[in-house]
Amino acid sequence: MTGVIQKIVGIAGDLSGEKVLLSTESPVVWKATLAACDYVPVAYTTESMAYQLSYLRSGGADCGDGSLIWHWNGVPCGVWPLSFTVTWEETSLHSHGSPILPPLFAAGTPSSVCKRLCRASLDLVDRISGNRAPNASTPFLDRAGLGDWHDEWMRRGAECQVTHQLFLDLRPELAEIKSGFRKSYKSLLNSGRREWAVSVLDTPDPVIWGEFARLHLDVSGRKTRSDETWALQLRQIAVGEALLVVLRGDEGKMVGGGFFQFSRDEALYAVAAYDRALFQKPLGHVVQATAIEEFRRRNIRWLKLGRRFYPGDAPAPTEKELSISDFKSGFSSHLFPEFSLTRKLPHE
Repeated sequence: MTGVIQKIVGIAGDLSGEKVLLSTESPVVWKATLAACDYVPVAYTTESMAYQLSYLRSGGADCGDGSLIWHWNGVPCGVWPLSFTVTWEETSLHSHGSPILPPLFAAGTPSSVCKRLCRASLDLVDRISGNRAPNASTPFLDRAGLGDWHDEWMRRGAECQVTHQLFLDLRPELAEIKSGFRKSYKSLLNSGRREWAVSVLDTPDPVIWGEFARLHLDVSGRKTRSDETWALQLRQIAVGEALLVVLRGDEGKMVGGGFFQFSRDEALYAVAAYDRALFQKPLGHVVQATAIEEFRRRNIRWLKLGRRFYPGDAPAPTEKELSISDFKSGFSSHLFPEFSLTRKLPHE
């Protein structure tokens, strides 16, 4: 594992001709560089990366973190969330379980430097991937155009597929945001808020967090992930990068909860659990609406609700995936494309 990390750092340094730092060894520099970027997705935060890597390891994957801080003229200028999995002496690259994300650059970094470091990033992918076909994505970054990352992958023969992501713009007035909700949601929200007590957990409370974990276990019917991942999510609340919306019914029993992560600019609907006996009740509606109010109060720009599935998607989505994404779409204001980029190996 250490050998792969050293190889990544060595190749990155050779390609850029600059100093390169690891996020794991320089978290303060990572956070400062990220803060200088125009838009900060949740997936680029150190807490989110640590959680995702722990989640992969809990499933038995042999993973390591090789996230890099690019430099220009000796000054940190970009961050690149990069991780790897080692199987049968082969190394596959990803961004903490997701397709490889692009490097983000601090505002003011010359476009020529951004372009050069994007090329260096893809050169590194080519050298490390070996016989593993690399896969990347072009995520939403709240800007027009696709940028150097997408262009460079396509120039090198990548195939591009499109999926769809649901977002809600949190910058309009709250009344305007609510007016955009699906019409049927208004009465459901009113009835739900009369029926349940709603609260927001934004400070670490192990007792309440334990209730949510047990509810998730009851709903799932089995333990789906490690205790460490639950501890890391509680830590996200502790450092101010996540919150839990809690619904309580009779005698204070927790009947539902939704966990959301957030950065300076983006909130992400991560995981929820609802009492199966109340499946037909608008539990999820109240959780989403409460979170939206909270994120707007915090001046966060966008809420990422998740993927919008369609019947014609390949592979074909399940009925559950279609239903959940239809529910989320009732809160969204925008539908954005997300591009998946896949490179074929020379011998394929």
